[in-house]
Amino acid sequence: TQGVSSAASDVYKRQHINFAVGPVQISEEISRIGADPVPYFRTPDFSALMKENEALLKEFMDAPEDARAVFLTGSGTASMDAVTQNVFTKDDRLLVVAGGSFGHRFCEICEVYGIPHTAIELRQGHALTSADLAPYAGQGYTGFLVNMHETSTGVLYDMDMISAFCRENGLVLVVDAISAFLADDVSMKRWGADVVFTDVWASMGQEEERAVRVKAFEGYQINQELMDLAHPDCMVQH
Repeated sequence: TQGVSSAASDVYKRQHINFAVGPVQISEEISRIGADPVPYFRTPDFSALMKENEALLKEFMDAPEDARAVFLTGSGTASMDAVTQNVFTKDDRLLVVAGGSFGHRFCEICEVYGIPHTAIELRQGHALTSADLAPYAGQGYTGFLVNMHETSTGVLYDMDMISAFCRENGLVLVVDAISAFLADDVSMKRWGADVVFTDVWASMGQEEERAVRVKAFEGYQINQELMDLAHPDCMVQH
């Protein structure tokens, strides 16, 4: 019976491709690793590994010396959710840059937790300007949520301008840097950012593709350096 079941399973795997959201096809190498005992986290080796990960994240984000890293086993949206519900309460009033689907996702998360917020609605593909921020100065807001790079439209926001506004108005600054981290300039120190979070860009099931992607995309990054050479009205659809 076992032999028949295994054969049927092999046929199923060959004839079906998993396009479902969430679970993905996992490489055989990763599947074999998954069969090993889970590494115990109360060991010196595990602690050393996590401390190294934290040190590297802080270095690449130009974070203050006393900053700490939190590692989540979840998606980018899970990070947006975790940060919003743990940093803010119903007593806060937030400003959210809503220039695309991920900015609006921040708004949806605020609605779920009943956190008062105002969406700064932008035309699709347009950057945030100081004129957009001016009406909200001195209006009693306590926090600012922004997707540094609005992935759905390809717009990279001016974080120095945003951070200056937050400093002047005493706002807690939370930055989603998922599609900007390691491609564009990220500096928690310069911005005075309270929270910055990122995510992996080679997801579970794509480990074998990572090295290929790094090499293939090396000369094709769309970053601020490239955009500075483009026409002022240039738009990027991501």
